[in-house]
Amino acid sequence: MDWYLDFDGVLCDSIPEIWASSQRAVLERWVSWEQTNPELRHRFLRLRSFVRKGAEYLSIIRLIQSNQDETIKNFSEWDAYLKKLGTNQLEKDHHALYKVRETWLREEPERWLSLNPPYPNVKEVLSQVGSRPNVIIFSTKKPSYIQAILEFWGLRWHPDHIWEAQGHKGRYLDTLKRPYTLVDDQIEQFSPDSPYGRFVLALWGPISPEAKTRAPLAWSWEEFATNFLNDLI
Repeated sequence: MDWYLDFDGVLCDSIPEIWASSQRAVLERWVSWEQTNPELRHRFLRLRSFVRKGAEYLSIIRLIQSNQDETIKNFSEWDAYLKKLGTNQLEKDHHALYKVRETWLREEPERWLSLNPPYPNVKEVLSQVGSRPNVIIFSTKKPSYIQAILEFWGLRWHPDHIWEAQGHKGRYLDTLKRPYTLVDDQIEQFSPDSPYGRFVLALWGPISPEAKTRAPLAWSWEEFATNFLNDLI
């Protein structure tokens, strides 16, 4: 069995970095996640569960800024909003976000990396399986960022075991024609009719309101750690 683990929302609690970098890209200023008032935090987290690519975080900031975020209640409305924005705007947002991240990581690496903490007990679990070729971190995040964050956590992870997702994860993994488990906080990455895959929703991540009802399997962190390690060790 091959295991594919999403990074943001499964291994890394990246909300502080996403919030900060997105604000810097849109507003050219930022307030740390810890100092943000609870109402704004709630509004951001609600929409974060719909995001599939980094550029979309900037759209959340704009929606909140214009008090239009309550107009989005499900994936269909989110997709309609993104379609209205258009691919050109999303492409510009992608470059703007990664420019902020690249600059911040270059100029203040420890500050940026510290905004990407692991979820509790992640380091202990990953340290037991990091050399196994059938455990892959599979994320839309740039592999170089993931590698830098893992090193900041004190973990060694082979670069070949970090894959960057370019499209739908489940459909891509099905093309490999090997049994696999995909652990993700995004229900939209699953292929429900896959002949090869088992799909696990990470309940400890920022999941969407509808995700749990649609997920074939939904595990707590404790359930994941137990099943994961029992299968590999």
